[in-house]
Amino acid sequence: MSKIKLTKEQYSKLRQNLVESALIMEQTNDEVRAIQASLNKCFNAGLSEDGICGNNTKNAIEKHLGIRTFRI
Repeated sequence: MSKIKLTKEQYSKLRQNLVESALIMEQTNDEVRAIQASLNKCFNAGLSEDGICGNNTKNAIEKHLGIRTFRI
């Protein structure tokens, strides 16, 4: 298997996305609920404000904030 070669810009973007994604996944239910409420208010995202960072919330975060989220 060969190594993937990245430019400095690609590496920086990948690293930032991983850090942002990890921060999203570490939020408490109350914090996720606040994120959902903000996405609904600012972008009319149509999310249930249930405090669960499920697929709809992750999709809205990616679409409206440009932050990639982990998919397990």
